[in-house]
Amino acid sequence: MSQPQDSSSSTSRDIKHTVSLIASVIVLFWLGHFFLSSFETSPTPAPVQPDSPKPTPEHSGPLAPIVDRWVPTPEPPRSEAWLISIKNMQAELDSIASTSDSKRVESIRRRLQLMTEHCNEYPDTIPVLARSSELRETLLRIGRDIGDLRSPTAANSVSDGVLPDLAQVQSDEEGAVAEQIKTQFTELRSPLQQEHRQKIKSLQDVVRELMESSAKTQQRVKTIRAETEKAILIAKQKLAFQQDEQEIRRLLSPFITPGYDQLGTSLNNWKKTAEKRPLSFRDLEQIGALRPDIDGITTLAHIGGSPQHDNPRSSRPRGAFPAVYAFTLENPNNLEAVKRAQHLLKQHGPYLIEIGLLQP
Repeated sequence: MSQPQDSSSSTSRDIKHTVSLIASVIVLFWLGHFFLSSFETSPTPAPVQPDSPKPTPEHSGPLAPIVDRWVPTPEPPRSEAWLISIKNMQAELDSIASTSDSKRVESIRRRLQLMTEHCNEYPDTIPVLARSSELRETLLRIGRDIGDLRSPTAANSVSDGVLPDLAQVQSDEEGAVAEQIKTQFTELRSPLQQEHRQKIKSLQDVVRELMESSAKTQQRVKTIRAETEKAILIAKQKLAFQQDEQEIRRLLSPFITPGYDQLGTSLNNWKKTAEKRPLSFRDLEQIGALRPDIDGITTLAHIGGSPQHDNPRSSRPRGAFPAVYAFTLENPNNLEAVKRAQHLLKQHGPYLIEIGLLQP
């Protein structure tokens, strides 16, 4: 009883499935045909000219709402505002080009051209605000250069192509940074200057002490050198005196023996003294007794061979010095003896003064 009923239900389901499948195929065929026909009937876009803006594609047909939903309208490039500023600067530069320095005008014009090329090449990479970008700093400097060309007083002004609030922000920031740097520099400089002054003073004191010490050392060296030279000279004179001492004491007895008579201003002008002293080396020179000519030898012969030296009461014995008479020097032996005495006086005079056998 139940089998016929189940058979009729299965047949009914098969019919519904078949009808649904046929309806779906018809709908899909109709949609595909309509979609293809809409593309075939759409107009061909006109060719784009190099200088003309690209046309915005038109969305038509039954799929236009879907396309508009998923394809948003393109935004303008971010560099558009900066290009406007650059164009304004170029216009201002053209207005003052005829009355300004041509080299500077061409330099600024070239910089503006480079900025234009940069904005066109990278239209979407320029920040919207560009507060610290290199582009903004460059535009501000170009604006100042144009203001400087317009009038000397406008050297610090900004061109109309750059927003004034950005220039003011930069000016305030630069002023604050400059003041901060100045303060820090002053705080760091003061202790360094003080330390530097102290070091300079210390160095000056050291240099002064070294100079004083060097001067004292040099003076001491001079003194030691002079004393050394004098000691060497005295040593040489002493050695020479020791070699001739016996002859000096015999032949120069009338000159080195202390007595009361001293030479005056002339040969026969003798003067008395209260104390016994040897003759003066300087008196012998002034009278001319040490001259190497015959007059000097004759004078020395009269002083040393005077008859008073032969007097037993005389304080100065004549010793080996020849006695003076009319023809004393006619005898070659006497002449050589007087010459030898003169040589000994001149050679050993300084040392004889040093040891007290002659007065200065």
